[in-house]
Amino acid sequence: MRDITERKRAEEELRASEEKWRATVENAPVGVGITDMDGKFLSMNQAYCDMLGYSFDELRNLTFDEITHHDDRERSREEFGTLLKGDSGSVEFEKRYIRKDGSTVNALQKGGIVRDTAGNPVLVIGISQDITGRKRAEEEIKRHAKRAEALHTVAHAVSQTLDLDDMLSNTMDTVTGVMEVDVANVYLLDEGTGELILTTHKGVSNEFIASMSILKLDQEEIEKLRQWKEPTIALERALNQPNLARITQAVQNEGLQSRIVVPLWLKGVVSGAIALACRYPRQYSAEEIALLQAVSNEIGMGIENAQLLERTRELSVTDELTELYNRRHFYQALEAEIDRAQRYGHAFCLAILDLDSFKEYNDRFGHLNGDAVLRSLARTLKSALRKSDMAFRYGGDEFTIILPVTEAYRARKIVDRISSKWLETPKSDNLILEAHLGFSAGIAQFPQDAGTADGLVFLADTALYHSKRQGGYKSSLVSDLGAVTLGVLDSAMLDHVYALAATVDARDPYTYGHSERVAYISETIGRAIGLSMDELVNLHAAALLHDIGKVGVPDSILTKPGRLTEDEWRVMGRHPVEGARIVGHVTELAALVPMIRHHHEWYDGTGYPDRLKGEDIPLGARIISIADAYDTMTTQRPYRDTVSEEEALEELRRCSGTQFDLELVRAFCGIVEEHNKRKIRVGG
Repeated sequence: MRDITERKRAEEELRASEEKWRATVENAPVGVGITDMDGKFLSMNQAYCDMLGYSFDELRNLTFDEITHHDDRERSREEFGTLLKGDSGSVEFEKRYIRKDGSTVNALQKGGIVRDTAGNPVLVIGISQDITGRKRAEEEIKRHAKRAEALHTVAHAVSQTLDLDDMLSNTMDTVTGVMEVDVANVYLLDEGTGELILTTHKGVSNEFIASMSILKLDQEEIEKLRQWKEPTIALERALNQPNLARITQAVQNEGLQSRIVVPLWLKGVVSGAIALACRYPRQYSAEEIALLQAVSNEIGMGIENAQLLERTRELSVTDELTELYNRRHFYQALEAEIDRAQRYGHAFCLAILDLDSFKEYNDRFGHLNGDAVLRSLARTLKSALRKSDMAFRYGGDEFTIILPVTEAYRARKIVDRISSKWLETPKSDNLILEAHLGFSAGIAQFPQDAGTADGLVFLADTALYHSKRQGGYKSSLVSDLGAVTLGVLDSAMLDHVYALAATVDARDPYTYGHSERVAYISETIGRAIGLSMDELVNLHAAALLHDIGKVGVPDSILTKPGRLTEDEWRVMGRHPVEGARIVGHVTELAALVPMIRHHHEWYDGTGYPDRLKGEDIPLGARIISIADAYDTMTTQRPYRDTVSEEEALEELRRCSGTQFDLELVRAFCGIVEEHNKRKIRVGG
């Protein structure tokens, strides 16, 4: 006989422990399931069955894989593989189950493996906590946050730009994302034409755009829309049958199943609509409609601001007297036409018109009659020009015309036709008391004559000046300037030179006055080395225009406060060649061209653009090079401090023989030092 009291006690304790564990599992608020290594259910508690909607016996006939959502099965297998490898004692991850009724339940899954004494895996124990409610709340919070962010983004887009197209495009990008729709269109009502115009579109085909770009409304439809008060527009109540049928057909062709139309209000009146649509069935919640209304209100304010800006712009670019575009808008339009011509590779012309003897006319007949003349000429320009042409009042009695896709010979015919029509205008129409005033014109062609706006204006103005010198009442091309031989520059031509030099200085506040200082220094050096009066006149003019090629350098480079990049230096380095090209069109300025082109050559042959060396560099260019460098060193620049006069002279001496002509540097240094001695003697 053996005493088995201890063994029986142990068995009772084990039985009690098992019952306690089973009771704990059965009454646990979370689901507990046990499967074999093939994923077949062996046991589970009631909470597990309730969570999935299956009975105990039904689950015994299923595997863990079968009740897992198909999109989460791969992840579940990967976690199970991690357990098998022994990399982790347990795993925790979120997954979705498929309930018996086909619905989905989100669960936080925790799992572990039971191994035998040999370490082999025999069972998998999983604990599943239903977190569907929590996930739903999280998703709702995300949706709220996403919609709030969308409204903020729309408000930001509206406040950041007054460009209507950009504003509408940006807001519709946001709306399609947050509303999870396929299509977003904006229609604006043009009351003048009675048309709903497709202004912005997202997610539709070209065929849809072609068929639905304009909806012609009758007066009844316009009134219904403008008086609409409901948060969404019921098209069947707002539109007549032909328009409704047209929309229905286009929607069907596009494969759209669900759509919603929200009115756009401007100052309390419907002036357009936002139309959203999906290619699958869906409902739009009250919250989504409220969001669309808020977006619509923001867009309405943006449209109102854009329209106000457009009206302000029209006033700011229009000459009040003639109702033509003004000088400010002329330069904007000229730059835009240059960009367009470069993009498409075509030429265009600029014409400048100036009334002959207009001052005398004003003095004789008074400004009221003079204003009537200007208005009459403006009307003639509008009626005689093509739709693509643009006319501007440039200032006083000067007018400019931009003639797209037009060569110079054709431009002259257009200008001459305008002149003939102007002279045939009845006197009573413009209050002219005696004979009509004629006008002179100058015409420049892009890019053959000049490649920049300022270059075109200068050359057209010079051609106009040529017409005036020939007696007026005629038009001249830049090519006609070759017939002029004046020799030394006269005062009128010097006025052109000064005006053109000022356009360069005015673009860069840090170098304002640079051209005149360089001209003064250059002329001083020229006098010291004994240049003739004609040579001094040309040297002074060339120094004034030495940087004229910078009219073709973008402001972002020309006014950059820091040092230029290598690419920016290449752009800047082209200005001597461009300057020589601009000036070279004018015979009176021909002597200036070599000095302008070569003022950045170095004495040792390492300069640009042609690497000329020594005395092969024109004398005037060598002088301007020294004057330019000296003024640059002694004038404040944003990216460096100035140097003293003595330091600048020392730098010139140090670079003599390499960058600068040694003898010219000696002459200039002697001038400065002698000037300083005289100041000391006078002061003493």
